Amino acid sequence: MPFLPTEYRELSLAEAKQICRRRYREQRRSIDSDTRILLDRSLCENTIALPSFREADTVLAFYPVSGEPNILPILERAAQMGKKLAFPVCDPRNATMTFRLASIAELSPSTYGIPEPPQNAPVVTDFSNCFCIVPGIVFDQNGFRIGYGKGYYDRFLEHFRGVTAGLVYHELLVDSLPHEPTDINVSIIITERGVLFPNEKN
Repeated sequence: MPFLPTEYRELSLAEAKQICRRRYREQRRSIDSDTRILLDRSLCENTIALPSFREADTVLAFYPVSGEPNILPILERAAQMGKKLAFPVCDPRNATMTFRLASIAELSPSTYGIPEPPQNAPVVTDFSNCFCIVPGIVFDQNGFRIGYGKGYYDRFLEHFRGVTAGLVYHELLVDSLPHEPTDINVSIIITERGVLFPNEKN
């Protein structure tokens, strides 16, 4: 059954998610640029310090757009550490997503205007030691998120068994969000204030 926090009980799940998407996207957009620089720096430092990040062979990530936290320093550090970088390639024809190995410099705008690897970049098939940074507008204490409504990541994460991390500003970490059984929560939440492990909560 879908879960709806009390304030959304009179709405359908789709309506509740859409309200959250608009509300928190606007809240994120309102953060001034100087504050954002400081928040992003702490987010990156907290991520790079994680043992699960440092031990991973491959980092699955995305190129930040539309007010998302600037995770490029994480990716640059990963490359310096000798890790492979992989970015999503979305296929709107069948609503699927694959990850392809590429450097930041090799990315170019593609589906939805988001920078993606070239189509001939190698596809990642071995996810045994990956650290996956999952995008989201807002996350809750249980690791659920509101994304952009396309469902690509939830379909991918359904079969992914590696470490998943949501990077989010602390003011966009809320108690609970509307979700349903097909929504997959992340295993780590990283804010500028620290790290939370939702699946280890009592």
